[in-house]
Amino acid sequence: MSKRDDARKLKPAAQQLLQRQVVNAVRAGMKQVHAAQVFSASLRAVNKWVALDKLGGLRALKAKRRGRRTGEGALNDKQAERIYQLILGKMPDQLKLPFYLWTRAAVAQLIEREFAITVSLSTVGRYLKAWGLSAQRPVSSSSACAERGADPMPVELSGSSIRFGQNPLLMDFHTSSAFRISAPV
Repeated sequence: MSKRDDARKLKPAAQQLLQRQVVNAVRAGMKQVHAAQVFSASLRAVNKWVALDKLGGLRALKAKRRGRRTGEGALNDKQAERIYQLILGKMPDQLKLPFYLWTRAAVAQLIEREFAITVSLSTVGRYLKAWGLSAQRPVSSSSACAERGADPMPVELSGSSIRFGQNPLLMDFHTSSAFRISAPV
């Protein structure tokens, strides 16, 4: 493996083989520093692998499933459905949140208030994406609508029987500009 290669980008089976080779070399008397150079691994990784080997043998180096399990998240399915319905059914100020538009921060605050669970803004963004809520540029003003021939009146969300008395807006996931909620079809 060349210096440009990164063991983290290897497939799990290849990573496990590399770990076993490094540990076996250290067991055979090679110094950890030299093993790191020979196998193009970081010294920190070699130290970690050797420590795992001392604790549990080569079985401790066995590749484990990465990431969260399917369905495992900050919110369970029932909680996620509740937040989704609140977002589609009401504006933040109707829920006594200090926001006029739906933003990731507003959704995070709603989740914290409803379920006492703190989630990051990026997690909220992933939930919004999973729920099929997409960002669309809002109408900036009635005159701008008239110029483009667009209807400045609120629209019914597709796939939903909910009608809003005002334009439902959602903050862009990455910037501070506002967006209209578009429900899944």
